[in-house]
Amino acid sequence: MEIKETREVIAEQCAGISISLKKDELDILAKYMIALAAWNRVHNLTSIKTIQSQVTELLLPCLFVRSHAQNYSRILDLGSGGGFPGFVLALLNCSQEWVLVERNQKKANFLRFCKQDMGVNNIRVVEKDFLQMPVQPDVDAVISRGSGKLDQQVQWTRP
Repeated sequence: MEIKETREVIAEQCAGISISLKKDELDILAKYMIALAAWNRVHNLTSIKTIQSQVTELLLPCLFVRSHAQNYSRILDLGSGGGFPGFVLALLNCSQEWVLVERNQKKANFLRFCKQDMGVNNIRVVEKDFLQMPVQPDVDAVISRGSGKLDQQVQWTRP
């Protein structure tokens, strides 16, 4: 899919649920979704195969939490996977610092590629199981999209 078509899919789905994005936001998100689709064909980053479904199931939930995440300066995304929500939210708010923690090498490599390819400077990718990381007291918020380790996340973030 071309960037124009992808941008239209994102805009259409956002309009359907009353989320408004600026043109430059649509452009950067479309570029990201195209990169995800291209890498997904080779590296199987997600079982969700079509752009339409990826927007519905991966991108839109990120946009729902956007207003909540804007209250924080430094956010840790545990189990970032394909970059949802951390990479997406970092694209939309360059004044925040994001640490994306992903233990899967191919997913971490995808995040590093997108960071470099898109010139994103407010993201640091950490290829590690977050359970092996020391607590970082300077983090304002922690976010996760289903790493499946909620008990451990609560324990890890308690301090």
